[in-house]
Amino acid sequence: MIEHRGDIHHIFPRQYLKENGFSQSQYNQVANYVYVQQEINIKVGKRSPADYIGQIREQCQSGKLAFGGIDNFSCIRYGNAVH
Repeated sequence: MIEHRGDIHHIFPRQYLKENGFSQSQYNQVANYVYVQQEINIKVGKRSPADYIGQIREQCQSGKLAFGGIDNFSCIRYGNAVH
């Protein structure tokens, strides 16, 4: 049983892509989806990944939690590499 409520999050948020001229068929691609905790999805909002990933990196360095419990770099994965 899942203990946390989760949301389907657009890696590149839907509103961000709309504001930058992308169509619905472009921003609703399965490659743009990830499952995240609801609270993280809400805090990300319509920000670009360049903005919120940077804030998550800062969170890992400072320990001051703003995006859920992500508190170390092993939580941030790009493909098979951990950064």
